[in-house]
Amino acid sequence: MKVKPKINTYAVIMRAVEEGIGVGLNRADKHADDALTLEQRERVKYHVEVNVAAALSEVVNFD
Repeated sequence: MKVKPKINTYAVIMRAVEEGIGVGLNRADKHADDALTLEQRERVKYHVEVNVAAALSEVVNFD
C-alpha cells in the first residue's frame, strides 16, 4: 500500500513567500546607500505578504 502524504499547500507557499521577501530585502539593503530600519523592513514584509496571499487566494484553491 502506498501512502500519499497530504501537503499543506498554503503553508508551503507562504513559507516560500516569507523566505523570498527576506532574501529580497537583504539584497536590496546590500545595494542601497542607506539600509531600511527594522520597522521599515517589517512594514514592507507585512504588506508584501498580505498582498501576495490575497493575489494567490484568487487563483489557488487551498483545500
